[in-house]
Amino acid sequence: MHRLTLTRWSGLVVLLLFTAGFGVTLGTLAPSANALSVNCHAKPHAGVNFANCNLTGRDLKNANLENADLMNANLKGADLQGAQMSGAHLNNVSSGSVVGLPILPAGWDLINGYLVGPGANLNGAQLSGADLYGTNIVNARISGADLSFVTSGLVKGNPTLPAGWKLVNGYLIGPDANLAFASLHGANLSHTDLAGAKFFSANLAKANLSHADLSGADLSSANLSSADLSGTNLFNANLTSANLSGANLSGAGLSQTNTTNVITNGSTKCPGAEGGPCHTW
Repeated sequence: MHRLTLTRWSGLVVLLLFTAGFGVTLGTLAPSANALSVNCHAKPHAGVNFANCNLTGRDLKNANLENADLMNANLKGADLQGAQMSGAHLNNVSSGSVVGLPILPAGWDLINGYLVGPGANLNGAQLSGADLYGTNIVNARISGADLSFVTSGLVKGNPTLPAGWKLVNGYLIGPDANLAFASLHGANLSHTDLAGAKFFSANLAKANLSHADLSGADLSSANLSSADLSGTNLFNANLTSANLSGANLSGAGLSQTNTTNVITNGSTKCPGAEGGPCHTW
């Protein structure tokens, strides 16, 4: 009886030692080593874990943040001059008023003091007049941001944008957007708020702009041939030298619109629904 009990206990001890050797734990799992290593006041070093840390105003000049975990971190006002951040994890990072010229991971840029890249948290960002050409904003959150006068093109992603904005053909489309020389041939911009947008010399041939708001927009020298502008609000818009050959302007509102040197032809459908060329507006 005693010998049998001793044998069972010996077997249990061996089993526990065996499982411990392979890192197997019984019962409640312990926190991961990664989670335990978070130290928001740690000295920066390669692979440092600053996830979820508030690093507002932190002096990180020339810091080695290569492969650092900065997920959900707040870097507003941080000094990143010369910081080495290649390979860093920046998903959902918040920023603004960031200074310096850091070395960033592929797909990331520092624009107007904001870290812009895939998964960036740019909610409420002040990006007025920013040049976002060629940026990667896959899964970025940009709701509530000021995008007035922003320049774009070749933008990649499926970001969450402010109300009234959309990403079309790689361009950020919305009120007061700077879309000069944009290539928007055949784009569907129906019912879109484009008030005050700049379309100077843009290619909008065959675009659907029906019932869009283009009040105050600059469409000078734009190619609007065969475009659908039916029911469009063109109040106070600038159509100087625009090409409206074959365009449909039936029902469009052109009060105070500048139509100097506008190009129309026999296929143009004028605002009063009569056929072109349009001599009176």
